[in-house]
Amino acid sequence: MLQESDEPLSSAGNNVNVQQTGNDNRFSKKVLVDNLNEPTEFEVLEDGKVLFAERRGALMLFDPAEDNLTKIAQFDVNTKFEDGLMGVALDPNYEDNNWIYLYYSPASKDPNASNEDYVPTKEESKQHLSRFEFKDGVINLDSEILMLEVQTQRIECCHTGGSIEFGPDGHLFLSTGDDVNPFASDGFGPIDEQPGRSPWDGQTTSANTNDLRGKILRITPQPDGTYTIPEGNLFPVGTPKTRPEIYVMGNRNPYRISIDQKTGYLYWGEVGPDANENSPDRGPRGHDEVNQARQAGNFGWPLFVGDNKAYNDYDFATQTSGAPFDPMAPINDSPNNTGLQELPPAQKAFIWYPYAESPEFPMLGSGGRNAMAGPVFYKDAYEAGPHSFPAEYDGKLFIYDWMRGWVMTVTMDENSDLERIEPFMEGVEFSNPIDMQFDKEGVLYVMEYGKGWFSQNQDARISRIEYNGGRAGVADARNGTEAMPGTSRAELEIALEGNQTFFFGNESRSYDVKVVDGEINPEQIQVTLDYLPMGHDKTLIAQGHQMADESASRITRGEEVIGNSDCSGCHQMDRQSIGPTYKQIAEKYADDPDAKPYLMDKIKNGGGGVWGEQPMAAHPQLTNDELGAMVDYIMSVKNMDNAGMENLDTSGSLAFDKHLKTDGEGGTYYLRAAASDQGATSDRVEATLVLRHPRVQAEYFEASNQVVEKEDGSVLYSGSYLGLKDVDLTGISSLTYFVKRVDKESIGGLVEARLGGPDGTLIGQVTVGDLVDEGREVSMAIEDTQGMHDVYLVAKNDATSETNLFLLDWVMFNK
Repeated sequence: MLQESDEPLSSAGNNVNVQQTGNDNRFSKKVLVDNLNEPTEFEVLEDGKVLFAERRGALMLFDPAEDNLTKIAQFDVNTKFEDGLMGVALDPNYEDNNWIYLYYSPASKDPNASNEDYVPTKEESKQHLSRFEFKDGVINLDSEILMLEVQTQRIECCHTGGSIEFGPDGHLFLSTGDDVNPFASDGFGPIDEQPGRSPWDGQTTSANTNDLRGKILRITPQPDGTYTIPEGNLFPVGTPKTRPEIYVMGNRNPYRISIDQKTGYLYWGEVGPDANENSPDRGPRGHDEVNQARQAGNFGWPLFVGDNKAYNDYDFATQTSGAPFDPMAPINDSPNNTGLQELPPAQKAFIWYPYAESPEFPMLGSGGRNAMAGPVFYKDAYEAGPHSFPAEYDGKLFIYDWMRGWVMTVTMDENSDLERIEPFMEGVEFSNPIDMQFDKEGVLYVMEYGKGWFSQNQDARISRIEYNGGRAGVADARNGTEAMPGTSRAELEIALEGNQTFFFGNESRSYDVKVVDGEINPEQIQVTLDYLPMGHDKTLIAQGHQMADESASRITRGEEVIGNSDCSGCHQMDRQSIGPTYKQIAEKYADDPDAKPYLMDKIKNGGGGVWGEQPMAAHPQLTNDELGAMVDYIMSVKNMDNAGMENLDTSGSLAFDKHLKTDGEGGTYYLRAAASDQGATSDRVEATLVLRHPRVQAEYFEASNQVVEKEDGSVLYSGSYLGLKDVDLTGISSLTYFVKRVDKESIGGLVEARLGGPDGTLIGQVTVGDLVDEGREVSMAIEDTQGMHDVYLVAKNDATSETNLFLLDWVMFNK
């Protein structure tokens, strides 16, 4: 069955030279088009136009010369689960024959198909690989020739594959997912052999030699729209209980593939299972893989993962474990198997990594994962151009991770064995990269799906990665406009009328959001105003000025950690994605006293079953401080008044009146501006201005000396002081103190307001006397002072340093 060869099928990386260096500053990322709707795969035409598919059925054409995006066709596709328009490829002789190939999920013609309880028939549950004529920007839908059907089931999720690529000899490769529901297998191999459970059994598909799912197929298209089987596929034509189209079997979800145009070797990323820890009864933790196939072979799923780590033969009916499967002699004895029982030996992955940091490949990081494979670059395969990649990338494979957002280059030796892995354009944001290829001049194009699942995303885009001829730090503007020097990160700046620390009463203020450096389209700046009616918890108070310091507040810290992780790939504030919204989480656990440790554990170790079948990825790399800050932020959003909030203009007037709907005595406003840098970095950039209530509880002051905290305030002695950092005193005319008698020994004293420290510039003072148990207000005028200052309140009484002077409950900053 397996074709004989002295050459290994692939080379697993057991001795990898870990290198973190790179020449990223010589490359620039230029966004061509963004705000796409679930883009999946693309092709760059000879004239520079980009043809691409969107999962919901749109076939799109972007003309960079005209900066024009056109929908050239809308296919009626099934979009349930992960189905849709998945793949597109040009024929190798496209310039002569104008043929393109699409892989899609035709929608049911039954008028009841849209009903939630509709059960698709077997005849309807198919994927199509079809050829079309596409010429002069127009697709002839009547020219469709159905070349290949892949039988599926549309009852349970998941995994479609759907990538189409041609090899150097004209063979067409097509990846297909295992079409198996993974959610009842606890993140291990799905091998449920119970009656009626075939959609939960990967032995039905991936490990089935007679099924096209969970495979990478290889065929040779013919002019009449049929295909032949090339020599060297896994099973020769006529082999009983096999499909001759199979080149590689044992795949879970080989979502993006590529072919080395010199060696003909096949590369693909394998999206792996979700178990976070090894199990002695079930088998290994989940791994994603990047694979290399030098010839046809079996790559093990669902019996093996990674470098042939074996799963146990688990009985789902009795929940008992048998022996681990044997990678050298795997057996598929499932009653759902229609193919051979004795399978070809399993092949090790080329590269593999779990949620945690990989001991073999630590440079790949940790967290959520979704491996994909890009092209192998050869300098002499492309025409010379001003931005062609240099010869130092000759023979390197580009790989990328959809969840982690990195791009790496893989250097191989003369035998195509793995030598080292290096980051490419480290620090540049790639928002869920989903496809990449070189154009005719050797310039890399990257397609990004965007951070939100199953939705249109502003950061869903296609970009050119241009080499700048050795010049460090050149950033090209969007859509081919004039180049500008410098790779400085774009910044946004919020200019707000009035005080920059406090809000007062019922007021309106003018504002203006400006771009500082970088390249940002003003029309794509998102401006929002949130109100958090909390404010009596020390951890929820943020500094009242333009925030650049991540320690400004616990909540902002949590938002920062979430922004730097893969969370946005599955969760949004109040827009449904593959996981629950942050607001749904906050509401669900609002009254649970154990919510914080529970959610911290969930984020760190992953899990599933609470919000549906989709499991949550583990994040073992996060510290307890980071986990706690993330949960603090998530739990805070329940009270953020941004439901139905519209995107504001970049300038105008804002009404600060939401606090009047609460008790009017607390809360925080968050004025945010966010956008994507369209220049070299393509980073998501934000600016946030935080305004707090002008009444500040004594315990919220950040600096103190000789102060005793009590439930109702701070006890001050002679020489005691309280300090509040970064306070805008513009427009502040006086301070009001609410003071109480601590006990019969309280004697009162002098309160001074100073700038910069307890011995700093004096701007006001008042005598505090006539103390009463219930407390009273004492007002103090201050000198006209502009701008940000550290404000210190110093208590004094020359008569004593031992006796308490008074208890300070709060301080009000008055206009």
